[in-house]
Amino acid sequence: MKIAGLPDKLYVPELAGLKDGAEIVGTLFEPDLEALSALSPDLIIVGGRSSPKLAATSRIAQSIDMTMEGDDLFAQAKQRLRHIRLRIRTRAARTHPARSFAHAKC
Repeated sequence: MKIAGLPDKLYVPELAGLKDGAEIVGTLFEPDLEALSALSPDLIIVGGRSSPKLAATSRIAQSIDMTMEGDDLFAQAKQRLRHIRLRIRTRAARTHPARSFAHAKC
């Protein structure tokens, strides 16, 4: 999976390598909706500070809010990823009914 766009600052040194080849698409607080739209992404992930923009990013592409709260962050992340995987498969089946997406890895 190629990451097409990222916020201007990641604040975590371990993620610095993700910026190679990725476009800047706003900040953690304010996604640049024009820049996101220009990328024609398959998926937009918001969370935390950018989560209030979920409705706006959903008009551009499939979007998911990965904001985590509480103690079991790993279980929350898995649940959200399962949900988005199902949504992607459902959309793909409607768009390309002749294809089989049973083994698609999302």
